[in-house]
Amino acid sequence: ATFSGAIDASSLNIQNTTGTISLPAGATLGSLATAAKNYSLDYNSLAVSNATSLINTGTVTLSGSIAIDGGLTATSPSFINLIGATISTLGTGVLNLATANPLSVTGLSQIGGTSTGAISLPSIVLANSASLILGAGASTAITTGAISGTVGGATSAVAFDTLGAVTVN
Repeated sequence: ATFSGAIDASSLNIQNTTGTISLPAGATLGSLATAAKNYSLDYNSLAVSNATSLINTGTVTLSGSIAIDGGLTATSPSFINLIGATISTLGTGVLNLATANPLSVTGLSQIGGTSTGAISLPSIVLANSASLILGAGASTAITTGAISGTVGGATSAVAFDTLGAVTVN
């Protein structure tokens, strides 16, 4: 299902569906809930006021500005794609994208914000010429799996911008 037009709602609860759920750029929500079902999510420039857990088992694609004030947890998706995304939280909100599968990064993406909540990531695979900034200058602990690029591809880059500890497993 593809939503069109502006979305400004107190809550969105995605439950029994299949395929891909796409929200229009600039959607603003008080809360977002998903079900542990095999469907994919495609979000471009999304703002959510409360903590959010993405428990769908399909893919998650994030692009544009993704502001989840209370934190974001996505540990069930089969795959997470960042395509030129900036993901941020406030306060002590955590960013936990530590799925069993690698996080794919295309273009310039940043994971962080003013939050001092921990950032937890799986292994990361950078596409050709991709750049990833982890953190945004706050005292944020960052833990990630292995980070790799594309063999024989164009140069990719990773930068850590944190006053907290960094662990790369």
